[in-house]
Amino acid sequence: MELNRHCVDRARLIKDSLRVPGPGSYNEFNKKDYRTRAERMVKTGDSSSHRELSSSLFLIIFVR
Repeated sequence: MELNRHCVDRARLIKDSLRVPGPGSYNEFNKKDYRTRAERMVKTGDSSSHRELSSSLFLIIFVR
């Protein structure tokens, strides 16, 4: 999958899953936000936060 398409798709999934009424930190989440966080995770070697986010999103999406 092309990197740009991947970033767009993942950002949309995160935004749609974590959107809240009114102001919320993920209501305007976009490709740039996703890519910035992914690059930061790669640079710092922080894969544990990625696994935690993935698990949380799984619960939010599939347990609702």
